[in-house]
Amino acid sequence: MKKTGSILETSVLMALCISLTACAGTATGADAQAQTNSEMMEEQTAQTEERKAEYEVTEAKQEVPDEEMTEKEDHEQESTGSSAAEGNANVDDSENMDEAENVTGGTEAMTDEQMAGIGETAALETTIYQVNGVEFKMILVEAGTFTMGSDNSNVAFSESPAHQVTLTQDYLMGETEVTEALWNAVMGSGGGSETMPKTSVTWNSAHDFVNQLNAIAHEQGMIAEDVNFHLPTEAQWEFAAKGGNLSQGYLYSGSNDIDEVAVTRENSGSDSPIEVRTKAPNELGLYDMSGNAYEWVDDYAGEYSSEAQTDPQNTTPSNSYVKRGGSNYHGFNSEDYLFTTTGRYFYGGTDWTIGFRICLY
Repeated sequence: MKKTGSILETSVLMALCISLTACAGTATGADAQAQTNSEMMEEQTAQTEERKAEYEVTEAKQEVPDEEMTEKEDHEQESTGSSAAEGNANVDDSENMDEAENVTGGTEAMTDEQMAGIGETAALETTIYQVNGVEFKMILVEAGTFTMGSDNSNVAFSESPAHQVTLTQDYLMGETEVTEALWNAVMGSGGGSETMPKTSVTWNSAHDFVNQLNAIAHEQGMIAEDVNFHLPTEAQWEFAAKGGNLSQGYLYSGSNDIDEVAVTRENSGSDSPIEVRTKAPNELGLYDMSGNAYEWVDDYAGEYSSEAQTDPQNTTPSNSYVKRGGSNYHGFNSEDYLFTTTGRYFYGGTDWTIGFRICLY
């Protein structure tokens, strides 16, 4: 019985141990599960807090006033517009560069053309103008270089030394001397002959006529604002008388035969000027630049320089002015040099044989 009891006690003890072991194991698993559950709760709490924070941020954004949102949208639109403008500016700049290159090419081409002829002015061309019903024709004289004066010493008024002159701009020269009708149309009296040159004109009154003509021409839009009528300078007059760039080198204006192109006392039988255009014109189509009536030019009397000159004009005041071309007052047989393209005469007053011709530039 004792042995049986021992076995029973042993069995009970073993059962108790097994039960305790199971309980321990259960306790251990419960503790692990509890720990796991605790960690999961903490993680879920953290996620909940994170989502709550995100939700609050979202709510805050939704509560931004409309005005602030509008400003933000405007800023974004401005940024977008600025980017687009910069893009367009780049395109425009590229186009402008192309255009600039085209313009530059055109300028270079124009420069080449201008080099072919000094000071060409495309705006000037042979033109017939009209003032108060009186027409007058102005003929184009293109710029150029020529020899002015002569070395002839057998003259009353020095035309030496011969020297080179360059005129840098085109100009228009009157086809004839100013007529009585044109003078009257400009100065206000009206009437007068359209074929007789206006004479007995002083140097100063010739300038008065030019000033009045410019006032009328600009007021009526006859000529551009940047051009004016003038008395020709002595250099302009001589270049035109010689035929400009078409010159054949004649002694008189248009011929070596005085009777072909000039009215003189000998071939007219008169010591007074007669009608204009009764003789042949010169190379440019200009009449009576040798003979008929003297013509004032816009220079004071003076000596020439031997140096090459560009657009010369003697503006040093004196009591005498230069008149050109000769007239019936002088006999050709005794004073033929006065009718040449280089002949000069210095004078301070006027007489019935002195008129003038106008130019435009």
